[in-house]
Amino acid sequence: MTDAPDILWRHVRTARQSAPGDQPVTLVVDPDPEARLQVQYALRHDGDVDVAGTAEDAVRMATETAYDAVLISLSLPDATGMTVLKRLRFRAAYRQIPMLAITNHSLPGDRERTERAGFDGFVAKPLRPEEVRARLTRLFSKRSAEAWPGNAPRVPRAS
Repeated sequence: MTDAPDILWRHVRTARQSAPGDQPVTLVVDPDPEARLQVQYALRHDGDVDVAGTAEDAVRMATETAYDAVLISLSLPDATGMTVLKRLRFRAAYRQIPMLAITNHSLPGDRERTERAGFDGFVAKPLRPEEVRARLTRLFSKRSAEAWPGNAPRVPRAS
């Protein structure tokens, strides 16, 4: 985490400590607290959501925790979303994990560009909770029963 206090992040982490351990866990990487909150709201019944506001935090958190999905903003204060994607995909644990790009606008060619980069899809701002949930549900439905959710050994999450 960065030095700047993030009350929302602390509140979510405290509340999540009592969540069942076999629930899927999604990492949302976006500098915009509102975007992070929208994804948390969208997935409130579908598992846990951790949030990071910077690339550095995201990579550190992904090293400490095994995430089942990652949503990454293409615009981060300390790196591009493409850089975070490459750093995570380099790790064996994240080669098959669904990763969605969060774009600031939906432009022609976004789908092809993000897929070429290695993302499994994208969602555009303003984020709509039902769209975020639908995209992740589609990605998860492509995974086999053995791989999703919680059937594989899990690395304990840091509190």
